[in-house]
Amino acid sequence: MDTKITIIRTFWGNTKRALNEIFPMPIFKNEVVYVWGLENQQMLQQRGFNTVLMGKECTEAEYSTIHLQYYHKLKAIQKAETEYSEFIFLDWDCYMLKPLDDYFYQTLREGNDVQVPSYAYEDKPNIGIPELIICPSNERYGTTTIDLNLTNYIKSQEIQLRKYSWKYKNLLVSPNFCFFYSRRPGVASELMKIAKENNVENCIEEHAMYLWANCSMDKFIEKYEPKVLQGTSDDTRLLMHLYDHTNDPVITINKYIAKKVNKTLYFKHI
Repeated sequence: MDTKITIIRTFWGNTKRALNEIFPMPIFKNEVVYVWGLENQQMLQQRGFNTVLMGKECTEAEYSTIHLQYYHKLKAIQKAETEYSEFIFLDWDCYMLKPLDDYFYQTLREGNDVQVPSYAYEDKPNIGIPELIICPSNERYGTTTIDLNLTNYIKSQEIQLRKYSWKYKNLLVSPNFCFFYSRRPGVASELMKIAKENNVENCIEEHAMYLWANCSMDKFIEKYEPKVLQGTSDDTRLLMHLYDHTNDPVITINKYIAKKVNKTLYFKHI
């Protein structure tokens, strides 16, 4: 499918879960993957993807721990904004629900020059989001073995999330970097600078976006929430059976956002 805006993705590491997320072929003709690792690049090219090689190793040594791995995302969009005046970053677990039509492009271009959706976690102790811990202890993530001390990871995640989130009822609300639209020059460099200056870890790009926006939750939704997807899909949460429909944090925040933003969903983020 041709698109009027370049779609970018990124890939680093060598875990089975990460590899399993890669599509067997590109969805879009003007889709570019910013990739770390010569073998990863070869795999992507064999599947038909256009690639930009970011490094011969499958991670950058500086970011090859589970706490710092998402700096790769910021590096990728930092590179993309030197090549494209407008682009959409998509995570691999964003699935297209319907073709991207004129309304899709219109609503993005009439909105803010930076757009990122929101999602939420239940505000409770040890909210370490264990499902993000994706690497078995016998695997290596690039050139450096990942520290898989789950206790330390969960503690770190909780500390970071409490610093870089909005409080709403019993929720911690955060930007979700599954989707990032930009036509603003230099924003990725600004996010990288903010992350570095604040020693941000774990969900780095999301915490950097929170700091960059520097506003209330309602103002963030008003200015930066895209109309084309939810931060996390309602039906995905129901399928996971983590919560009842009435108390799921993601569904709760999606309902709140829906009162302020009229969405037409083109993607589902699981």
